Amino acid sequence: MNADEELREREAQLRSISDNLPDAVIYQIVRRPDGSNYYRYVSGGLERVFGVAPEQALADANAVYSLIFEDDLRRLRAAGDESIRTMSLFEVEIRLRTPDGGFRWLQVRGRPRPLPGDETVWDAIAVDITERKRLEEQVQQWQKLEAVGRLAGGVAHEFNNLLTVITGRCDLLHRRLAAADPLITQVELIQKIAERAGRLTGQLLTFSRRQSLRLAVLDVNAMVTSTGAMLQRLVGDDIETTITPSPAPSHVMADRDQIEQVLLNLVNNARDAMAGGGTLRIDVRNVELDGAFVRAHPDAHAGPHVALDITDTGVGMDARTRSRIFEPFFTTKASGKGTGLGLALVYGIVHQHDGVITVDSAPGEGTRFTVYLPRADEPAAYDGGDDNVAVVAGSETILVAEDAPEVRELVADILGMNGYTVLVAANASEALELFRQHTGQIHLLLSDVAMPGMSGPELAARIRQEKSGVPVLFMSGLADDALEQHHVSGAGATVIKKPFTAAALARKVREVLDAD
Repeated sequence: MNADEELREREAQLRSISDNLPDAVIYQIVRRPDGSNYYRYVSGGLERVFGVAPEQALADANAVYSLIFEDDLRRLRAAGDESIRTMSLFEVEIRLRTPDGGFRWLQVRGRPRPLPGDETVWDAIAVDITERKRLEEQVQQWQKLEAVGRLAGGVAHEFNNLLTVITGRCDLLHRRLAAADPLITQVELIQKIAERAGRLTGQLLTFSRRQSLRLAVLDVNAMVTSTGAMLQRLVGDDIETTITPSPAPSHVMADRDQIEQVLLNLVNNARDAMAGGGTLRIDVRNVELDGAFVRAHPDAHAGPHVALDITDTGVGMDARTRSRIFEPFFTTKASGKGTGLGLALVYGIVHQHDGVITVDSAPGEGTRFTVYLPRADEPAAYDGGDDNVAVVAGSETILVAEDAPEVRELVADILGMNGYTVLVAANASEALELFRQHTGQIHLLLSDVAMPGMSGPELAARIRQEKSGVPVLFMSGLADDALEQHHVSGAGATVIKKPFTAAALARKVREVLDAD
């Protein structure tokens, strides 16, 4: 075999290998002296990646160029021009239109070399990096959630202190006003606004995964059916709502309040998309997520799941909007019509439950959101009753440690109105000194968690070292993860979360005292 034959054989081997690369195209493209381009060689992967037959590209380079986004094509050509000027490697990422209206990401690399006749050829490779880009976008989404979560966690303590004072003082004022007093309406309005502000803070903490879940086995069929009447009132009479439960048991391990919030937000989103009326469908299905689904949605887990579909006949969304709908504060609604937190909240709750949410939508064709939650085998054990414990006064002595003066004064007033003797301290050191100086029994330590110097848990430990068995109730406006850092659990009767009402504080104090 002579040298030419050996070279041709090696080229044939290389082309055979390149033809069988599943997600890449190896090609040679030539720049003519007049600036136009033509393909000299393309591998068989061109049809798999670009959807263009090799012979079609060899006949007309525009068969490929026409699929590339215009701004990306300009960047590709500019990178090629620069590589010829410097005779160096170029690398650029471009988007390629697909027949279904979407796009794929390609990473293109090429190195130029001169040819006879003032032509230049690039030996290049284009690799499909769509999956990598999608994973990068998911990481960026979580980073956004994390950033907002850190912001929310940072302001939650102070913000909840302010809301505690507003709601608590409104409670006390409401008690002092006569039933016919016209000021009562104004007080109730302030209370409602404060409650909305508290829910907004809670939403920020929830979708940033800084709130603990109260998990129990939940029957999704029963939850959706029981909320049907409320959902119909929410969407209005001009929207026809149909609910189709799964014929088989549909149990998941979940926080019912959070999953109801997911359902309400998605239904509210559907209503807003059907301003002129339409049809809303809510379906519950039992599904088995397989490997193909997980490959398409890497944050999902294979296995049995309960799928909750919310489908509307509204205006739908284009690809650009779909790619951003779960971003915090992104909204397509008019100013003042939405916070942009609804779908971000949904996204955070679903992922906190180890689930996944998908969206299928197109302009003018409506939208379907599907929430997938891991299925549980146990029977549902939810008790939806409220714990309306009556407010009970007392006569015990309570030591209060709170560094925020407005909250400290409010707590003292609430406890005093309910018959308690109150010792008030502005910080943990002052509270410890009061404890040591007091000659009578202190029946309860009521302390803020985060205070300058010594924290509430540290204060409680010091007091219990000197006298064991003193009951402790913590007040906190911190996020749940911050409570854990202070070695305080957010569940049970040992913590009352800010903002709280006067009645809620009185009930919790009585509950802790009676449990001792």
